[in-house]
Amino acid sequence: METHLTIVVPAYEEAARGRSGVLNSLVASLREKTFVWELIVVDDGSSDGTPELVEQLVRRNPRVKLLRAPHCGKGYAVLAGMEEARGARILYTDFDQATPLSEVDRLLPWFDQGFDIVVGTRGTGRPQAPLARKCISLGCMLLRRVLLGPDPIVDTQCGFKAFTRESLKSIIPGLHLYHPDNRRPIRGRRVTPGFDVELLMVGRQLGYAIRQVPVAWSYRHCSGMNLSAAVWQGLADLVRIRLARSRGKYNFAPERLPVPARSASQQKPCDCKAARDQRQDQAGR
Repeated sequence: METHLTIVVPAYEEAARGRSGVLNSLVASLREKTFVWELIVVDDGSSDGTPELVEQLVRRNPRVKLLRAPHCGKGYAVLAGMEEARGARILYTDFDQATPLSEVDRLLPWFDQGFDIVVGTRGTGRPQAPLARKCISLGCMLLRRVLLGPDPIVDTQCGFKAFTRESLKSIIPGLHLYHPDNRRPIRGRRVTPGFDVELLMVGRQLGYAIRQVPVAWSYRHCSGMNLSAAVWQGLADLVRIRLARSRGKYNFAPERLPVPARSASQQKPCDCKAARDQRQDQAGR
């Protein structure tokens, strides 16, 4: 039976959260689903026993997989999981479950309406987040608009995004800054903020229909995270993406544009109207 949904969870030094029962909660939530699923936890070179905890879960659950990756940062961990995924839909979500996996029920129905990418958005208030984090988020959003221009996607950084498998087959090779061939070992925790921006930008450039969906979100403290370093990395990523775009790295040839995964005979007449309208609008930008 075909796997309907693959959930990719990047993990770096998450043993403490793992012992608190986060992974067991994920599996318990998935067991309530009626479709076939798989859970891929990608260990990003942890040294605190994270992979050993995941292995315990793998032995008890055949649908759970552990993928060990060299420590190259969150974005590359997500890519590694995507490349191994077998699901028709592929969701990536954060280990800390700031957005609980149960919110996937808000995203999946939009694929049946013809959308290729469904993005969770956290809203602007985020009352639980510290003031410093709110200021950083606002500053990054403004910088993104200044450097890359207006973007219809309100929240590029929410760690809760789902894609069709077919869309990722075109999007991943179209990455420039975070192309899989650019993996390099790093030190310390790195969130790779430009990864989400580039992933969605390439999706838009290729003409895929994107839907934004509000999701629940709670602030989670991230130990070991250097906020100032993350801000500087985010700025550097945005500058590099802008330079790459100015050099035509994201100007894809017509043959790169996606072919619909489903034929018209498989769709209801009204299923994809909104998606087609959005696709045409995005392709014209």
